[in-house]
Amino acid sequence: MFDLVVTPADKPRFLSARVGSLPLAVDPETGLMRNQEAPLNQGIYQGGWYEKLQEDMGLAGEEILYIGDHIYGDVVSIKKQCDWRTALVLGDLEEEMKGLEKSFPIQQEIDSLMNQKLTLEQQINQIDIERYLARNTQSVKSLRSVDPFFREMDGLNTRISELIGEYKKCFNPYWGEILRAGSEESLYAEQVEEYACIYMTRVSDLSSYSPRTYFRPIKRIMPHELAVAAAMEKEKR
Repeated sequence: MFDLVVTPADKPRFLSARVGSLPLAVDPETGLMRNQEAPLNQGIYQGGWYEKLQEDMGLAGEEILYIGDHIYGDVVSIKKQCDWRTALVLGDLEEEMKGLEKSFPIQQEIDSLMNQKLTLEQQINQIDIERYLARNTQSVKSLRSVDPFFREMDGLNTRISELIGEYKKCFNPYWGEILRAGSEESLYAEQVEEYACIYMTRVSDLSSYSPRTYFRPIKRIMPHELAVAAAMEKEKR
């Protein structure tokens, strides 16, 4: 399947040690090895170092995609020591995506209830502001005026808690989702985003794309951008 194979590459030495790291050419018929002083070409090799491989192939670091299934041993070490592109294979993610499909209607209901809760909180905040501004007048609203809002919010919280319990059942019973810790991204997700250029469930996922495909990151919307977008939508109405 490959024109050139390096195995074992002896990581992490392959990524750092240059002195004494001359690659060995392997005879596939006999298994015998010899020092490879000439440029690497088609064949099977053992050891060496990444710079020689890159130079002999005539490629810039950004033209090489390194695929691994270990965040530290593969992706992080590559990113820190050379300028190759990195791809992380997350096998467990395939099962998790099935969980996301199963939990989708539950998440939609949670989102809807959270929006209702946000509206109630905004109404309570508005009453607090009005009470503060009218504190020296006779029109101060009673604290009891917010009681109905809190009662309604308690009902929403109870239902949201029930739904979160149902949502969790769609994922691993011990550690939940791989890349999330509740509504936040997990530490593992942060490492994937920082060190992996792309990630996938299996290497064969790449078969749907041309080698010339340029994968661009999706723009992440930040809170202040959401606030501006919400204000603009309000103006349109």
